[in-house]
Amino acid sequence: MFSDSAQTMQFLNNSYAFTGQDLVHYRYNYITSGVGNDLACMEDLTTHSVSFYSDPQASFITAASTTKNHHSKNYYGVFYKRIRALNLFMRKVKDAPLTEGTKIKTAAEARFLRAFYYAQLVRYWGGVKIVGDTLYNITDDVKVVRNTFKECIDYIAEECDKAMLDLPNASEQLPSEYGHITKGMCAALKARMLLHAASPLYNGNPIVTSGALAPLVAYSTTYDANLWKKAADACKAVMDMNQYSLYEDNVTRPGHGFWKVFLIRKNSEYIYPYMIANNTFFETYRFPVSRNAAGGYSNPSQNLVEAFGMANGKSIADPASGYNAAKPYEGRDPRFYYSIIYNGSLVYSSSTKKMEPVDIYKTASTGVLTYDGVQSYRTKTGYYARKMANDSTGTSASQQRVLPIIRYAEMILGYAEALNEFSGPTSDVYNHVIAIRRRAGIQPGLIICTASKPV
Repeated sequence: MFSDSAQTMQFLNNSYAFTGQDLVHYRYNYITSGVGNDLACMEDLTTHSVSFYSDPQASFITAASTTKNHHSKNYYGVFYKRIRALNLFMRKVKDAPLTEGTKIKTAAEARFLRAFYYAQLVRYWGGVKIVGDTLYNITDDVKVVRNTFKECIDYIAEECDKAMLDLPNASEQLPSEYGHITKGMCAALKARMLLHAASPLYNGNPIVTSGALAPLVAYSTTYDANLWKKAADACKAVMDMNQYSLYEDNVTRPGHGFWKVFLIRKNSEYIYPYMIANNTFFETYRFPVSRNAAGGYSNPSQNLVEAFGMANGKSIADPASGYNAAKPYEGRDPRFYYSIIYNGSLVYSSSTKKMEPVDIYKTASTGVLTYDGVQSYRTKTGYYARKMANDSTGTSASQQRVLPIIRYAEMILGYAEALNEFSGPTSDVYNHVIAIRRRAGIQPGLIICTASKPV
C-alpha cells in the first residue's frame, strides 16, 4: 500500500469520508460504508416514526436500548478504526514515495483527522481512551482505561495546534486541494471543543456525583470562568485569520445569503466542507410528495417552527413581536421561509416550471392524502424541510453542493456566547450577534451597536 504514491493518498482520503457522519444521513449512508446511524431520531426538531427505523435507532426512540443495540455503538468502532488507520498512515508515510513537503502536509492532515475523531468520541462518551501514536495489533493485551474529559479536550486542542503548523491557509490551497485540511479547520475544531468544555454541562456541573466518574464527564468539577475566556480566544483566533466571512446578500431579498450559501460549492463561509458529488438528495428526500419527491424522511416539528422568531427579531411569544396566531406564517424571520415548507408556501413545480403554492396533503398520484401520522415518505407533522435545498429547481436539476461540517457562523456565535459569559454583554458581543442577524435579513440586524447596549 505505502510503496505506491496513489495508494498512499487513497488510504488517507478514505479517512476523510467518515468526517461527515453527523451530516450523511437520508441517502448519504453509502458514503460512510453503511454506518447509517442518523441523528434525527435523537431530538425534537424533526420527526421520524419508529416504523421508519430498524435497530439501533428504533430501540433508541422507544427507550429500549441496551449495550448490544445502542444507537451510537457503531460510531465507537468506526471512529477508533479511523484513529488506528491514521496512526498507521503517520508512521508509514515517512517512507512513502512522496515529496518531503507532501509527507509533512499529509501527516498533518492525518493528525487533524485523528483529533476530529476523538472530538466525535468525546461528544458521545465524555472521556475516552487516548491511544496516542500506539498501533495495537490483534494479539495485544489492550488495557482500556478511559482518560479524563479534560485530558481528551486538551489533547484535541494540542493536536490541532501541532497540525496547524504544517498546513496551508485556505487562501493558499490549490483548487484541486479544496476540502483538504487547512490551518482554519484546525483552529475551528479547537474552538468548537473548548466551547464545548466551557458549557455548563461540563464546567462545574458534572452529571454524576461520584468522585471517580465526575472527571470522565466534566472538564472542571468546580466552575471555572476562564474556560469561557479560552473558548472566546480560540474563536477569535479563527476570525483574526481573515480567511472567512459570512456569505451575505440582502439585496436579492432579505436573508437571501442564508439560503444561497448552501448551494455554492465553494464560498467564503465554509471552514470545513465535506466533499460530495452533485446530487438532488435534499430535494428528493425532503420535498413534498406532490412535487415528485419522497419528503417523509425528515419533517420539521412544531417545536422547530415555533423557534423561529419574527422579522423584527422578537420571539413569537413576545406581545410586541406582531405575531398573529391566526396567520402564523406572516412576518417571520426570513430564515423560516428558507427552512420550512408549510401548506401554501411556494415550491418549484416541474410541471409549470415556476414557483407554485403547495398543497402539503396532496400526492402526485392519488390526490388528497388520508393523514394517519405514520405513513412512510409523507409528512408526519404538516411541514416539509427546505433548508439547504434548491427551491428554484426542485428535483429537476442536480445541485453543486458540499456539506458544511464547520461554518464561520459557528465561530461568530461561539465567540459572542463565550465572551458574554466571561465579561458580560459588551458592544463586541452585540455586534457579532447583530452581524448574524443582518445576514439573516432580520430588521435589528441592520443597526450596528456602538455602545454598551444595542441601539
